[in-house]
Amino acid sequence: MTDSTTTPSKSALSAQQLEDFKKKFEERMQFYMVPGAALGIVQNGQVLVSQGFGVRNLATKDPVTPKTLFSLGSMSKSMTALMIATQIDEGLYAWDTPVSEITSQFKFPTQITTQLKVRDLLGMATGIEGAVNPYANIDLGIYGANATLWNDQSAIYTIKNIAFLPCDPNKIGKHNYNNELYASAGYLTPLKNKTSLSQLLPAYKQLMRQKVFDAIGMKSTCITGILSSASRDYATSYGLDMSDGIPKIFEKGSISINFIDGIGPAGQGVSNVEDMNRYLITLLNNGVNPDGERVVKAETLQELWNVEGKESKTSLKDVGITGTTKYGMGWWIEEIKRKSNPAEKITVRHHGGFLPCWACMQMLVPEHNIGMAILTNGCFGRELTMEMNQELLKLLYDFDLDNFMDNEALYKKFVNDLKTTIPQKVSSYAIASDFLDDVEPLLGNYQGGWTLALDQDNRLVLFKDGWIYELYPSKQDSSFIYYVGASNNHRIMKVMTPDPSDPNFDVFETAKIWFVENDEQETIEMFGPQVGHLKKLRNLLDSLEAHSKVLSVLTDKPVETFRNRPELAPRKPRVKKGKKPPKVKDRKIKISKKAIRYLHENMQLD
Repeated sequence: MTDSTTTPSKSALSAQQLEDFKKKFEERMQFYMVPGAALGIVQNGQVLVSQGFGVRNLATKDPVTPKTLFSLGSMSKSMTALMIATQIDEGLYAWDTPVSEITSQFKFPTQITTQLKVRDLLGMATGIEGAVNPYANIDLGIYGANATLWNDQSAIYTIKNIAFLPCDPNKIGKHNYNNELYASAGYLTPLKNKTSLSQLLPAYKQLMRQKVFDAIGMKSTCITGILSSASRDYATSYGLDMSDGIPKIFEKGSISINFIDGIGPAGQGVSNVEDMNRYLITLLNNGVNPDGERVVKAETLQELWNVEGKESKTSLKDVGITGTTKYGMGWWIEEIKRKSNPAEKITVRHHGGFLPCWACMQMLVPEHNIGMAILTNGCFGRELTMEMNQELLKLLYDFDLDNFMDNEALYKKFVNDLKTTIPQKVSSYAIASDFLDDVEPLLGNYQGGWTLALDQDNRLVLFKDGWIYELYPSKQDSSFIYYVGASNNHRIMKVMTPDPSDPNFDVFETAKIWFVENDEQETIEMFGPQVGHLKKLRNLLDSLEAHSKVLSVLTDKPVETFRNRPELAPRKPRVKKGKKPPKVKDRKIKISKKAIRYLHENMQLD
């Protein structure tokens, strides 16, 4: 079916403007230490830019091409929303259909008294918070490799965990980012069609292929956790290396958490700029693909950008061009004032995707019928994409827009904080093999959804919400360890060492790890390692002696230990005679028969 309905044409950017923009893009890539990126710009249904910059792999020096695949992260949300829009066109359900009329599999927190609708799952304003540990309220000793269980859970786990998520009825109508709730919407059609619960994710992928990717002509785009399975032309992500006190690219590549099957519809898409250009043209053409074929009705598509009655969200760190936005369904909607006439505002639609050391961004400016996609493989890609959004808007509106965020200032503050906090030289921030047994008692899951672990190079890393943070010693205080992850997402970890002479001293209640968010001064107390209702696993955190040894290793400074307190010595795990204790990386999660029976009875697993 063909359809000629498109957005009215606007004057296209000139060839010189595009060349100047690409030159600026390359300059800012170098400034933000981004190894590789791909840039796509479309206007009036035509591709203006489809180009790769830098390298997709530092080891091989292979260049980024327009066909190079990148992890899209949360940019996948807009694609999932588009697929659901096609289902609405087909009459399977409506935006305002109660979820309970589609399937009985969903159960919501008891605090929710209103009937949640399809648009509520995608709109992130239900009062339901995202999961830190989806099983935190199940007192059964179930726990996952990184506390979020994103790497381990299936689609039906994601849906069933919603009932256990924290919920504040007072926040209904206010934005609250929630990957689990969003991802669950992607499974509505399979559930309505009575698809086997174990086949929800494959069914979702098939819908995305049929209704979105094939319909638009996005030949290389897919839903996967392994980029190399989709193409030989794929990017490797790169984090930050501070081992000698100077910020630089960690050339070995970064640990990427892309195996997020349970919440796949919220962030597991991969694509290249060739496909993204076709996607943006389709959106700007009100649902008609570049070949003139209608993918979705214009009025259905417009609902993705409907923010009527929604409150603004202000954040100077995470999202936006000015920092004040509203959330539609898979899109941030931002109104930006003109300097010459503050009463006049222009509307911009955008959404980023940020997995560890991946940063992608898409932006639509309907008034100029223009769209841009940026895909990067560096930890400061977030700043690059945000800044280039602003640069394109400056070009379109002749520097007449007001109140832009200063991304460069945020970046400089972050780097300066690292330089003043991390020692000038860290001989090795990996744990030497001689100390692995001493470190082992600290490893495990912590209150607040944190997990402390060793990576393949024996470096201490922290996990939370699907993100990985690398630990570095601090020169400010021997009891501090500084860690970094995604840009503007750095904190300080402090291992508290209470006075052991205190008669009321209790290792499990006083040995805490605190995390301080620099820009907001938020402190999170963590009684670590735990399962369920703050249960302590004694073989994971038994002594302050272990704390002290870890700090000594990382800081190259002597730290007082508690050798005079034998009762605090690490307890060795019980091992059957003739067998060696399992290494940390070889441990497997065990779930009791009681837990399995509970899941089958209460979560309806097949």
